[in-house]
Amino acid sequence: MKRLIFLFGMIFSNFSFAQSKDVAQEAVDYMSRHFIGARAGVTKTWDNSSCISRNPLTGHCIEETGFNIEANGWGQISDLLSSTGKMKHFNFEDEDGPVNFFRADLFVNYNYFGETSATKILFPGGIFGGYEWGTLNPQGRVEMRIVTSEGNNWQMYFSYFAYPGHNDKPNTVVKEAIMSLQSKAKGILENFLKMKGYTANIIIGSPS
Repeated sequence: MKRLIFLFGMIFSNFSFAQSKDVAQEAVDYMSRHFIGARAGVTKTWDNSSCISRNPLTGHCIEETGFNIEANGWGQISDLLSSTGKMKHFNFEDEDGPVNFFRADLFVNYNYFGETSATKILFPGGIFGGYEWGTLNPQGRVEMRIVTSEGNNWQMYFSYFAYPGHNDKPNTVVKEAIMSLQSKAKGILENFLKMKGYTANIIIGSPS
């Protein structure tokens, strides 16, 4: 009971406890070494076709009309833009044994760049119908928020921003590539915490 009261008091001390260390910069440096250069690719298809003839026995479509848009692209983290906030590491021994936990609310911003293009496929025949959009090179930033909650639960949120005049069409292909890198960022953070002797349950929050 004495230890529970002690820990409860530390959690609500707004990081002012003397037996803690601010490891925010160390965490940002570690994550940046392993996250900058991360890259992912995406392919997407928008189906604007309809069936005009079906097999009378199976019902399967044997002829279509209309078109599909087939897009592909990739996104890559290029460099660290900024970081703000705190990550406090509490690591000491009390009368009941070792105490090891974190409290964090940290924002890290990275620049990204990418490439995307899309073609139009016409039906019937599945023939090339030109480019829906030519090669584009989107640029922007992704904001990562890392925050602790109760126990060993952490949350990681990604927010995606395209710089004016540097988005793709319809601003989803490179975005999906960049947002898919959340799982890599989560693994990097988990490894950093393991180096501190700590295991976290990190949940990826809803993207924006």
